[in-house]
Amino acid sequence: MNFLKRSFLSIVRRKGKTIILLAIVFILGNIMAYGVAINQATENIDTNLKKSLGGYVMIQADYNALNDAYNNGNEKIYEEYQRMSLDTIKTIGQSSYVKYYDYSMNLYFYQSDLKNCTIESEEGVVYYGSSREMMSVKGVQYAPIMDAEEGKINIVDGRAFTEDEVKNGKYVAVISKAFAELNNLHVGDTMKLLNDIEDYNKYDDTSTPTIYASQDVVYEIIGIFDVNKDNFQANSNKNEEKSWLDYQLQEMYNTLYTPNEALINELKFTFEKYAELFKDEEGYDFTSFNQTDYYTPIYVLNNPEDIDNFEKEIT
Repeated sequence: MNFLKRSFLSIVRRKGKTIILLAIVFILGNIMAYGVAINQATENIDTNLKKSLGGYVMIQADYNALNDAYNNGNEKIYEEYQRMSLDTIKTIGQSSYVKYYDYSMNLYFYQSDLKNCTIESEEGVVYYGSSREMMSVKGVQYAPIMDAEEGKINIVDGRAFTEDEVKNGKYVAVISKAFAELNNLHVGDTMKLLNDIEDYNKYDDTSTPTIYASQDVVYEIIGIFDVNKDNFQANSNKNEEKSWLDYQLQEMYNTLYTPNEALINELKFTFEKYAELFKDEEGYDFTSFNQTDYYTPIYVLNNPEDIDNFEKEIT
């Protein structure tokens, strides 16, 4: 009791010191509270950022490391470097962190009698692809189409692929609504592209390389998609100029989705003809064909928070 009494008297008799002490405690308490709030806000920002970006992981080579090795005297680094094997791509896809995955190749074919979609920017510049109109053809292994699952595109007519179509490399295609309307194409129609092998040692009167060999690539249209512009813009780099965003959007309008195996057939034709074309020239080797050299593996995780753990697991 004496202890409590003395404490009370000390507080009453030394009001100045007591007030200062209480002020210090109040200030320190606020500082600690602010610190906790800032830390929590930082964690929330990190969490929200990961959620907004999504658990979308692309695995590719560290080209900076490859370039550094080359510049430091290892001139054979690009010959020694090997892409991930198909078995490795599939093994990583079995991770408990992975929701689903895809591996894709991308080729360009020339148009026959079709027209490309173009976007005119605010500056009045129209983006054409090249002197000869070409179409971006994106291979698919994940039948529902990852871009559709992730909301990058919406299939507005027809359907995505079946597992059988993907497995057997059927020449079926999903094209953009803008491209379909421009060329009066509908679900059930066929469209033709050209797998041209150009001879850059010979040119015609218009300074265009002559065609050494050509193969028609005929697709049946099974689906039509529309680009989700809100999703497209939200996932673009905020620092990118609008002209570049317009170009990327135009690229989407002129993209065709098809099974990987169908593209592999066309790639084999390309290698076969280039092997003939360059058979007498040194430095060109088209005798060996490895399809995994053209695959880009992409994984969608169950939870964006798992990215760090996923990286540790697969490294």
